[in-house]
Amino acid sequence: MILRSFHLLLVASATLVVTTQVNAQTTSNAGYLESDPEMARFLFFLNRIGLSPGDGDIIMAPVNEAFGNLDKADHPQYEVWLKYKEQPEFIMHLKHVITSHVLLGDEVGVPLRVGEIWDNSRTDLRTASSGLVGNATITQDPKMIEDVPFSAIVSADIATTDGYINALSEVIWPRYLADGIINQLFDDRSWKYAFTTMANLILHTGMEDKIDAIYDNGLTLLVPPNRRFNRGEIDLPLLLSNDMFDYCKEFVLSHMVSYIHHSQSIFAKEETQYLLISERKTHLWVATTENQIRFQSELVLLFDQVSRAGLWHGIDLPLKPPSIRDFTDFTWKSTDQDTSDCMKVFINSLVDSRRLGEEMGVKLTMFCPSGAAFKQFNNEDYQRLLEPEWRRHCTEFLMNMITEGYHTRAELVSKAPSTITFLNGATYDLRRTGDAVRIKNGPGEQARSYFGDLIATDGYLHMTDRVITPTAVSRSVYDQTKENPDYSLVTENIDFVDMQDYIDRDLPITFLAPYDRAWWRVRFSTIDGEAIINRHIFRGLYFCDVIANMTEITSVKGDVHAVELRGDNQENLFIGGAFVFDCDILARNGVLHHIDRVLDMEYPTEPPTTSPAPTGTPAPSVSFQPSQNPAGPPPTVSFANINFQSGYVRPTNPPNFYEPFFTSGGSAPTLSYLGKNNMLATGVTLVVSTMLLLLC
Repeated sequence: MILRSFHLLLVASATLVVTTQVNAQTTSNAGYLESDPEMARFLFFLNRIGLSPGDGDIIMAPVNEAFGNLDKADHPQYEVWLKYKEQPEFIMHLKHVITSHVLLGDEVGVPLRVGEIWDNSRTDLRTASSGLVGNATITQDPKMIEDVPFSAIVSADIATTDGYINALSEVIWPRYLADGIINQLFDDRSWKYAFTTMANLILHTGMEDKIDAIYDNGLTLLVPPNRRFNRGEIDLPLLLSNDMFDYCKEFVLSHMVSYIHHSQSIFAKEETQYLLISERKTHLWVATTENQIRFQSELVLLFDQVSRAGLWHGIDLPLKPPSIRDFTDFTWKSTDQDTSDCMKVFINSLVDSRRLGEEMGVKLTMFCPSGAAFKQFNNEDYQRLLEPEWRRHCTEFLMNMITEGYHTRAELVSKAPSTITFLNGATYDLRRTGDAVRIKNGPGEQARSYFGDLIATDGYLHMTDRVITPTAVSRSVYDQTKENPDYSLVTENIDFVDMQDYIDRDLPITFLAPYDRAWWRVRFSTIDGEAIINRHIFRGLYFCDVIANMTEITSVKGDVHAVELRGDNQENLFIGGAFVFDCDILARNGVLHHIDRVLDMEYPTEPPTTSPAPTGTPAPSVSFQPSQNPAGPPPTVSFANINFQSGYVRPTNPPNFYEPFFTSGGSAPTLSYLGKNNMLATGVTLVVSTMLLLLC
């Protein structure tokens, strides 16, 4: 047997002797390290990261004193080394340090001596975990491995059955572990993708020190490749403009997460989906599906790129600062919380929740019905809402899910029982079921929230198990008219001529509803009733701002009504001489407008004495710009107050329609229909009179 010879080298004017009493050529790498007390700490760290010494052909083994030097406060890596060796979240960093000492020959199983490593041509050596660490850099002049000089080898070419062991007086510290994340992003030569765009955004916002700072538990940065910014529709010139500086900071912060979140720790969790808090202080979904990791549904392309005090992952697409609308977009893609239908409603309504909150100057809270909740909803109504023609109804539907304020579910539970008002003006009962929020819309509809509190830039998102139906979806044009006490006569006329099914079910229609006062001022024959109602019905959805840009509008039966804009600023809309004083009342099958007279009916020249008719045009409840959409959500409740002209009081009893002031200038008497009973009586009288004339 040939005993191991001693290799003595002078290191920094001190002599370090590595001793052993085993036959190195007959023992393995592991056996040798176990027998040499000077290499006990190196063996301890190998065991901790789960790496066998036998995995390498060449072992660069730091002696205990080398690790002792790292433990000294004056060592440049002291602060991070303490974290690497003691804190479990830094286990990936420790793996990179220790694995850098376990190397492979040119061919696996063919070890290299020191002289073959420094042969004046070699530039690197593979590590035993090249997929994790990569290669160790070899410098020929001066002779170095990474940043450790050749002189640090205190005992060279110790032969074992696995290869060679070289004792080191210094720990090999991979060069990339001496760098911060920013330098690594700029030095993209070794990566499949380039990541300089994100690095430049960080420098633009002055956040490089924040990124590379040493935190108690480290930092994780999510970095999209350069070319994915375009695919993610990120307008970089706009993002770099002065006006977008604050948003650009939010953008960067949305990619930052405190704590080290390496792939092994993510896969080790029992949950396959969970939430983190980004440095933007918004929630960040983490999901593991099909052995893949996704952040906010974006796939991780490049795992566990460690830096001195942090770690970064390359992800498929950029992450925007997540608004409520954004959460509905990506939550359903990689979690079991199905927000896809809410996303469709956002898309068709063209509403951006963040912009909406900014315009209102408030945070928002949204109650998003789950996919299962939408399956219980009337599918015909829902599919209609997703059509572009019904966009305003879809917006109304969305506004019935959002309320002002920044409310957690616990806060709402604490306020129950009370009421909650949504952005469309609808107010519902606020109740609780245990720890769950319950929103009650009468006995038939109750929505509970068992999951939520997703923190977005503009508020909170909660999920519900039912859809709360707004009047724009639940009530037809006929319903909206019938339930308003100021419009009882128009519904009686509709009922009398049996048109209620048409106005209740046909779609899409626009209906101009004269208020009761207008009907009291006219008389007409029973046979004209259907024609009069038809004059007020239009095929399609004609909102006030749409009509205001027209010169005439044609009813379903071909009646043409002129459209006029009056007032100092042309703010008042008139159709067929009737003033539209209440616009855009949405209904399930169309839209309703309130007008102050019956179309194409002559009014008496002499006003009634019991209930004076308006002498001017009633002031509109909302002034609109004809060329623009009305600001804010339209009204949905038909019993909203109407701003009639000053002095008008709705009579509780109809006037006497047989008084002479209802006829004009000695003309033949006319008939006025004000109710079914009156009309029937009048009809009988006419029939009898006609028969008597014929008999005569």
